[in-house]
Amino acid sequence: MLRLFQARDKLVKYLLGAILVFVSVGMTMYLIPGFLANPGGDASGGNLAVVDGQPITTLQFSQAFQQAQNQYQGQIPAAMMPYLGQQVLNNLVQTQAIVDEAKKLGLTVSNAELNHFLQQNPNLFPNGQFIGDQQYQNLVANAYNMTVPEFEEQERQQILEGKLLDLITDGLRVSPGEVRREFQLEYEKAQIAYVALTAQALQSQVQTTPAALETYFHAHASKYLTPERRSLEFIVADPGQFAARVHISQAAIARYYQQNIGEYSFPERAKVEHILIKTTGLNAAQRRQAKQKALKILAQLKKGAHFAQLAKQYSQDPGSATQGGELGWITPGQTVAAFQKAAFSLPIGQLSGLVKTIYGYHILKVEARQPAHTESLAEATPEIQQKLQQQQSQMAAQNAIEQADLLASTVGLTAAAKKLQLPLITTPPISRTDPVEYVGINPEFVNAVFQTPVNGLTPVLHLPSGFVLAKVKSIQSPAQPPFSQVEAQVKRDYVRDQSAQLAQTQAKLLAQTAGKQGLPGLKAAAAKLKLKLVTSGWLGRDDSLTGVGPVSTFFRSLLGLQPGQAGGPVQVGNDQVVYILQQLQPPPPGTFAKNRTQIESSLLEQKRQAVFTAYGDALLARMQKAGKVKINQATLNNLVGTGGE
Repeated sequence: MLRLFQARDKLVKYLLGAILVFVSVGMTMYLIPGFLANPGGDASGGNLAVVDGQPITTLQFSQAFQQAQNQYQGQIPAAMMPYLGQQVLNNLVQTQAIVDEAKKLGLTVSNAELNHFLQQNPNLFPNGQFIGDQQYQNLVANAYNMTVPEFEEQERQQILEGKLLDLITDGLRVSPGEVRREFQLEYEKAQIAYVALTAQALQSQVQTTPAALETYFHAHASKYLTPERRSLEFIVADPGQFAARVHISQAAIARYYQQNIGEYSFPERAKVEHILIKTTGLNAAQRRQAKQKALKILAQLKKGAHFAQLAKQYSQDPGSATQGGELGWITPGQTVAAFQKAAFSLPIGQLSGLVKTIYGYHILKVEARQPAHTESLAEATPEIQQKLQQQQSQMAAQNAIEQADLLASTVGLTAAAKKLQLPLITTPPISRTDPVEYVGINPEFVNAVFQTPVNGLTPVLHLPSGFVLAKVKSIQSPAQPPFSQVEAQVKRDYVRDQSAQLAQTQAKLLAQTAGKQGLPGLKAAAAKLKLKLVTSGWLGRDDSLTGVGPVSTFFRSLLGLQPGQAGGPVQVGNDQVVYILQQLQPPPPGTFAKNRTQIESSLLEQKRQAVFTAYGDALLARMQKAGKVKINQATLNNLVGTGGE
């Protein structure tokens, strides 16, 4: 939020749960800048939502939604936009509920508190000096698409949230025992001997009979239902079809240029590539190691190593590493202060030294730099012509599909397509997961056609590929296929499930043997099953068993054992793991005293956030039950599409 590049973590927290599996969040988003909606609720007065009488407008949502997209640097698949939109709205709803609760409790934010809060931001007050009103306005507009009053109101809400957090969690404490246990988890290491059983490797041992497969089929009949299918015909109005018919005059181009001259006025900017070695979340020793790593990379670059190659190999910024460290153009105010200073003072083509920021150690190289300037009309003409042509093509396509919608209700879809010379596409029966010609796999399209009755028309749909109006010609209901039709699939599922059970059974037997006979017994039992007993290296909480998976799922239990004791079976990745603790490696003397304060602080903050999250959950549940949270789901769907059922 108002810590332009540092205080976005709350929003990101809500987004990650839904979409992190699809994207990697890189340092680029740092440098260049909630709860389930009630489907039946409807926000009054044209607002997107109303929380205890307080509106959340479509403008507020659009600003937050754009910020969320900017953070992911265009890496979010189009199909995931509805899910992102829902999470952004949930976050706005939760924030409003919490802010309202804070106000009811008498909490306020004075102008002095707001000013003090803003003064902590080095981008607004570099070296303690305010950047000035105009640059402040530009910074807020570029980073958040907001006015200064909107931005400051958002910051007031953040301060209120912080006050409520302090009030609710004031009595929380962390015990010495909790600190000691966390220290052990973070700094102790263990060495184990283990056996890993993979269900897939046991599939050859599973015996199948026709009777067993048929029994499995009937017990899991719902898995094999054929899905509902619908055959469609639909009209397409693609803006690209209309582009050739659009003529943009020089007068229109000049008029747009004069009316939007600000779009063609550019501040000073620098084109930068960088390599990042992160230090966030590391302890002091690890930060020193990170610095040494960065120095070694810098030494290689000074000897002539290729910057892009080393960036791809070593940079820990996923957003730019795959691009050879390329960040593109940045302007003053877009990055943290130390990074900005290097980017705008470094001679073009030369390497920086190590640039330390809150994210870690950067090595920069400036590829180009441009002074502040305004493009001439001649320079801007190609871009303006393309923009106006796209706008008018879009309008022409929209007008055509709206005419088709009117005609289709009287003369039918086929006749409407013919009259308006629009393509008409016919599909075979499709399920919800089948790709469709021109449309692909689109949640909004699927949701619309599977909610439309037979012979009915969908609303006009604005999809990434253009405008679509569809008719449902026929519906095939879900059906139970005969066993013979799905026998191969049943066999695969049966073998998979049986091999998983076999792995669990064998793992339990190994664990029993290990518990009674120790390492010799485990080794002998593993040999009978033709399994390998492996001795690990020193394992910390964040380490992994080679070829198996992370030990984090059982590391706490592991540290609770004495050397020679057995543990498991535990699920690690796709494997069942049985292990025996061989040795524990304590941290170096003095490590606990050195890190105790930091660990205690971190644990306390985790507790505070957990309690505050639970408080927010309960608050929203109470408000929803009382009917004080209303969401206009239809409007949200129109803005971002429909993210599934």
